[in-house]
Amino acid sequence: MSAAAVIVVVMASAPSAQGRTKVLGFSDAGKAALTQQMDDAVKRGDTPGVAELVVDRQGILFEGAAGKADIEQSVAMRTNAIFNIASMTKPVTSVAIMMLMEQGKLKLDDPVLEVSRPCLRAPAGHLEVQRQGRDPTKRARRRV
Repeated sequence: MSAAAVIVVVMASAPSAQGRTKVLGFSDAGKAALTQQMDDAVKRGDTPGVAELVVDRQGILFEGAAGKADIEQSVAMRTNAIFNIASMTKPVTSVAIMMLMEQGKLKLDDPVLEVSRPCLRAPAGHLEVQRQGRDPTKRARRRV
């Protein structure tokens, strides 16, 4: 099981005495609820540790950490812990699409070729070559 990073893009910040960031415009109840959820996730064993970050265009609204970064060495999770966030393309793309939908720039049923940039479209003649049963790809020069 690996530790988790939680990044929430939402809504002026100053350090608090408790090691968490004080957030202006983010209620104390909201901060307490987020902190409690992350602490509960660690206590349930969902993850050994978690780092939380809530930001907006102006900067950090909230940050905190719960649990352990290293269970064997009993190292506490830090807010500046580094995580491997491989395979994030789909979630990031999904958020971008939802943002474009909110702005009225995209509908979920729009054809992909109409909304994609021209450089992302198939090269001219590529689809016709496939229809004719020829393979338009090139073989690798060496074994992969």
